[in-house]
Amino acid sequence: MKKARFLLLIVLLPISTLFIGSCSDDDDNNNPIPESKKSGFVLVTQVGLSTVESFFSQFSEEFPTGAIDNTQGKSFENFFVRGQLGNELYVNTVDQAKGVSKVVVSATGEIEVIGELATIDAAFPVEIVDSNTGYLDDRNDLDIEIFNPSTMMLTGSIDMSSALVVPQADDNIYQEFIVRDDKMFVAYRPRKGTAYASDSLIFHVIDLTTNTFEKSIVLDGHKAPVSSQDPIIDEQGNIYIATQGDLTVPNLFRPSIVKIPAGSTEFDPEYNFKPIDLTPLGAGLPIQVLTQFIYDANGIAYIVGGVEVPPTILQLFAEKGGPFDGNWTPADFGIAFDALRTEPSAKWIEVDLNAQTINIIDDIPLTSPFSGANASKIGANFYFSVVGDQENAFYQYTPSTKTGIRAFQITDGGIPAGLYDLSQN
Repeated sequence: MKKARFLLLIVLLPISTLFIGSCSDDDDNNNPIPESKKSGFVLVTQVGLSTVESFFSQFSEEFPTGAIDNTQGKSFENFFVRGQLGNELYVNTVDQAKGVSKVVVSATGEIEVIGELATIDAAFPVEIVDSNTGYLDDRNDLDIEIFNPSTMMLTGSIDMSSALVVPQADDNIYQEFIVRDDKMFVAYRPRKGTAYASDSLIFHVIDLTTNTFEKSIVLDGHKAPVSSQDPIIDEQGNIYIATQGDLTVPNLFRPSIVKIPAGSTEFDPEYNFKPIDLTPLGAGLPIQVLTQFIYDANGIAYIVGGVEVPPTILQLFAEKGGPFDGNWTPADFGIAFDALRTEPSAKWIEVDLNAQTINIIDDIPLTSPFSGANASKIGANFYFSVVGDQENAFYQYTPSTKTGIRAFQITDGGIPAGLYDLSQN
């Protein structure tokens, strides 16, 4: 069955690329890539919160400043960037077909698709190792696909039939790939309906020298991992993973940061860093939230952490008799999570992964933890998104001075979905 599926994709790929306007007339994947911009910036915004309606992507030669109308860019049905290799962006197909689109900015400044890889189901996550090697999860099954980013062709797969599967889950997917040296750590996310189906954090370990499954590792008492802009691997090779907790009221499992030590393929059972507990409200927050995670250097990283309770949720507490009352309905939870998308209640926080301390970045306003939270490191500075009633912007944060200022605001085109430096190596 796997072989037949692989052959089917190989047959379909040349057909799918016939309709890519930027490809050459003979549509030969081995042809040189058309000349494209090697520097400049792409700003991506999304329209819609809980349901994404569309995307706008706009290229600029210089770093964006002032007020940006991103509708002046190009409109796409989809533009979730899943990986970057130099000036190439790898996107879940821009027309919402199943697969991955390779996108560049042409010499004339147009955002163009120059290659596509078709998959049977959604392709996520995607990990670009180098110009010849990439990995993706075709959610049609549990195996991991290997592909060549240069040709956008599948080259093989990793058999995951021996990996741990949670029996009660009705959907088994992967959340993230983390590559360190000759190992890849795969975050396994079993779901039952819309809920996480395990009370443990589960990763699969892959040997990349043989492209084979090695083992599954489990850390009890932790939920699914938080999405990261990039894998959090420090200079020594320690891997840090932020877990999101269970997002119930109250949290039965609180969000935290855990570690796979350098040279090890097991979780460190002693490392359990809970940044939210160190905020002013600390453990008293009835709902703790961590989202996004990006590394700087020397053990310093940044994360979005909930520091307040949104007013709408406070009102629900009053109506239901408090956060520990048993009268919450599915509709109440829906209202609460919508409030986390629309009402600013989180801050960008500097975390010291070695000392396990935090510094809340006061110069950057409150943001909504579940809407448009993303970050980019460009040069020596970080650019953090802020979304709320009064803000729809990126803020520049300078680690050397620990100061933040608004870099630019987005006046139209939706909320931040990404800021990409095409000169990135």
